[in-house]
Amino acid sequence: TTTTPFDMVVLNNLDRYQLALDAVEEGLWDWNLTSGHVERSERWFQLVGYAAKDLDSEGDLRDQLVHPDDLELMHAALQAHLQGDTPFYACEVRWRTRKGAWRWMLERGRVVQRDAAGRAVRMVGTLQDINRRRRRENRLKQQFRRLMAVKEIGEMIRGTGPLEGRFADTCPRIRDLLNADRIMMVRFDPSP
Repeated sequence: TTTTPFDMVVLNNLDRYQLALDAVEEGLWDWNLTSGHVERSERWFQLVGYAAKDLDSEGDLRDQLVHPDDLELMHAALQAHLQGDTPFYACEVRWRTRKGAWRWMLERGRVVQRDAAGRAVRMVGTLQDINRRRRRENRLKQQFRRLMAVKEIGEMIRGTGPLEGRFADTCPRIRDLLNADRIMMVRFDPSP
């Protein structure tokens, strides 16, 4: 068979599209909402640690793989988009990998086809691993909480009232901050 100029354009576009997806390390899904069939890219399966043969392509796997605590958030975001209330679907939730670990993923998508009655018929989107970013965010939040606790402790110690009372008030906060079961504070008196 001969390759027509149109075929070359299509192949070049497919190649460019695949390179772009590989560059951003996102998995692709294409969901036929009428039949329930979902096409997923090889990268999508790699992100969750499964092979295509391990998972059913008929139906939505979110209910099986998304963390139970995140299902309500995910369903609400998805429904809002399917009903046309939002211009796109985006949701950060934890997905269970084949090894049983939970990883934060960002799923984004958009309805690309509706029927004559306005019902969503086809939706296309991506899945991206954001676990590293979420861990960094959590570490920053913990550091901020610790800094605020240190600031509060310093203000309590510099406060007014009897010194023993201030120490008694700050000891539980310091113990919590250090995650210690006990602490000892020593008062230094520089006078001879």
